[in-house]
Amino acid sequence: MSDQVVAGRFQLRQQLKKREGQRTLLAYDQWTQEFVILKFRLFVPDLPEETLARLERDSEILKTLYHPSIPAYLDYFTIDLPPARAFVIVQEQAEGKSLREHLATGRLFTELQARQIARAILDILAYLHGLPTPVIHRNIKPSNILVGDWAEEIACPAGVFQQMSPLYLIDFGALQAPIMPEDTSSTIMNSYDYMPPEQFAGRAVMASDLYALGITLIDLVTQVRISELPRKGQRILFEQVVTTLSPGFTDWLKRMTEPDLPFRFPNVQIALNTLEKLP
Repeated sequence: MSDQVVAGRFQLRQQLKKREGQRTLLAYDQWTQEFVILKFRLFVPDLPEETLARLERDSEILKTLYHPSIPAYLDYFTIDLPPARAFVIVQEQAEGKSLREHLATGRLFTELQARQIARAILDILAYLHGLPTPVIHRNIKPSNILVGDWAEEIACPAGVFQQMSPLYLIDFGALQAPIMPEDTSSTIMNSYDYMPPEQFAGRAVMASDLYALGITLIDLVTQVRISELPRKGQRILFEQVVTTLSPGFTDWLKRMTEPDLPFRFPNVQIALNTLEKLP
């Protein structure tokens, strides 16, 4: 693999992730002499033109994003990989492990750390949702949030916590829809737990990202798979599993993850303002 160069420019170095119809690789850009991430979406040669046009349109939108916590989308192209083809997205490399990887090590996330992550992601969403044409991420979950280690201890009125290193939000949902005939299970099924009812029904709105963030935070503080948490109807009864959260943060998470859209926080700013007012 280390000798293979694609698009006359990107030298493939290491496969980072593989799942049905998708590959993520580390590559060396021989033009800029920097490492980048290549995300391959495999598709059949007779893919409908409108599907390919959608991928190109969405990629053009992502190339316009400019936020320090969103690794830059640099380029995209298609290549032949017989018997299929691939739509390839080139993205800036971001340092850190995903929250899913941190959870896999048995890491226990405290309420203070969950609040830190919430503020960081809400800041990103404020940017995305505040664009002239709002961008909905559609795919927030632990595996799509990268963060380093918590190293520096900081004293605060609520106790002592560790300062979080830079955080990055990756893998926008617009580019995750299946485009191979068999590409229907792993990516979508793994995202169902973080998807609000309206998005599951095919209608994503800005508050859908708030729901996904709330479920992600519940995942962090309970360390229990979302599918295994108790429920009443569509609402997740996480408070029955983790009893160490403050009442205010518990209520905030409940409203973030309210299944009925009219009862959820309507936008990022109200969610953030409410969070900041918590003791």
